[in-house]
Amino acid sequence: MNIHGIPTPEAVKMTGNIVENWNIFKDNKENYSIPTGLNEREERIKVAILLPIIGRDTFLIYQHLDISQEERKDTKDTNAIIETLTKYLVPAVNAIYER
Repeated sequence: MNIHGIPTPEAVKMTGNIVENWNIFKDNKENYSIPTGLNEREERIKVAILLPIIGRDTFLIYQHLDISQEERKDTKDTNAIIETLTKYLVPAVNAIYER
């Protein structure tokens, strides 16, 4: 999808440094949302655009996450979807080994 001549963010690559790939996707999504006016659209429109552009592998991960019914209700909220995927894709930092 190409809105206002601006290409959509590249799908999340599930190879290599996945944390870095996910963070780049999130930044690119935000940068895409502003000039296209997506950030001002209805939440259901944002979700309808987000889910296909995250990429097939990331979408399948999201579909199969073991999340509560309450979290499933948030599938119409892009921030909740991003947060849920971030919790899964970005491992917690171990403070003992962090330097």
